Amino acid sequence: MFKRIALSLALVSAADAVYVALTRPLVGVDSFGVSALVLLTTVESLAFIPAFAVASLSEVLGSRRVVVLAVAAATGLLLMLPPRDLPTVLIGGAFYSFSTATVYNLAVAGTLEDREEALRRYALAGLGMSFGWGIGSSAAWPLYYAVGPLGAAAAVLALVVSAAALGAWSEGHDDLDAIEAMKHPFRTLGFLLPVAAAGSALHTVGMSAYGVDLDRALGVLLASKTEGRMLYGLFRGGLPVLLEAALRFRSSKLVERFGGTRLLLASLWLSALLYSLLPLLPAHAVVAAWFAVVAAYTLYDVALYALVAERLDGLERAAVGALSLAAGTGNMAVAALEGWTAVQAVYALIAAALAVAATGAVAVELKRSFSDPSLTLELREERGRSSLGTVVAPAGVE
Repeated sequence: MFKRIALSLALVSAADAVYVALTRPLVGVDSFGVSALVLLTTVESLAFIPAFAVASLSEVLGSRRVVVLAVAAATGLLLMLPPRDLPTVLIGGAFYSFSTATVYNLAVAGTLEDREEALRRYALAGLGMSFGWGIGSSAAWPLYYAVGPLGAAAAVLALVVSAAALGAWSEGHDDLDAIEAMKHPFRTLGFLLPVAAAGSALHTVGMSAYGVDLDRALGVLLASKTEGRMLYGLFRGGLPVLLEAALRFRSSKLVERFGGTRLLLASLWLSALLYSLLPLLPAHAVVAAWFAVVAAYTLYDVALYALVAERLDGLERAAVGALSLAAGTGNMAVAALEGWTAVQAVYALIAAALAVAATGAVAVELKRSFSDPSLTLELREERGRSSLGTVVAPAGVE
């Protein structure tokens, strides 16, 4: 069953890669300007709220029932390709974001249900996501030019439907209250939620600004907008996947050697430094720097989920949904600032401030742990049982 989970994540990652590679230039550069990207990012992040609610509800009703809603929402992509007017694009982006966030939450939760194998399974699933993202990014614009906007939308929808059909859809718990399922992750994950918010915001700011810079840099280097677009996805997600795959393959070794907390903080500060330097680089260096950006993000993702796996004690779907919600909240908090990232000093300050915020959340938790050793003992005890009393941990993947 794990192979189906990994394939599901690879397919939804490929769908998202095509979506991002197409919509960012089409909506932001070609149609409505950078301000439209700010609004699109905001509505995409707002969609994580219902996605979290649905993930928590799946703990009660089971995954199979709620995934049908996610598949139906994916058709919002048809409102975006081709872009007609901004309100229609925003509605379509919200529905599509809810769809893929829900499929992602349910599938990732399947990798975390086996506590002892959680990190290894997430790393292997991450390899699938990396290759899916690389293939989707590389194929996006050749696909768009070959079959047109509606054909590209149909291909993305096919990927989402296939991912939903293959995922690990577990049964629900009849004796569990949906509200309690929603509260549970906030008790168990604790400081990791603000860290996820700050970390996601950091990478959203950097990658959004970088995506525009990369599109322009390739156009300058090749002296052709069309040829630049053909290579845009390859450089954004195709080639860097080789580096990302190597890091994910050794992720468990990296966590064991450096510790999840150290790796998390190091990746955040490396990302802040890289994103601060990007506006200063010439076109050829911007293209090359993306490989370092991808490496830093991969280390962040690996370290975050290693720490999540340590703290989970059941209700994985609600927990992954809460992480996505925290990430979406962080994205919304900085969305309005994206227009200021053209100012180099402000860009660097935003990146540094987000790294400081994540570091602060980790520092507060470490201080609490040292001042009250019973917290550590209590956490260890909770891992062996559900803190919801009569509720048992979810059943294994079927």
